[in-house]
Order: sequence, then structure tokens, then C-alpha cells
Amino acid sequence: MHDATEEATLIDVELVARQLDLGIQRYWGADHGIGSDELRATARDIMAARQRSGRAR
Repeated sequence: MHDATEEATLIDVELVARQLDLGIQRYWGADHGIGSDELRATARDIMAARQRSGRAR
């Protein structure tokens, strides 16, 4: 069960990172210079903050 939870979390991180990337691209353009590692780290931070505030999806 633990592996399934980890996999779901990774999928959620990738989804949030992609949403961030699309939003940044709309504002700054496709060559915004923010790497995928930074986007995933920010996505993890967002998800952790949502869990702490009770707004987790």
C-alpha cells in the first residue's frame, strides 16, 4: 500500500509542476528558464502547505 501512496504522490507532484509550468509559460513565455527540478520542488511545497492548511485535494 505504501508504494501506491508514493506513486500517487509522485503523479500529483508532476501534475502540479506541469500546471505551474503552464502558468509561468503564459506569463513569461516558453523560455522562462525555470527547470523541472525547481518546478517539482515548488509543487511539493505547495502540496505540503495544502495538507497543513487542510486544503489538500
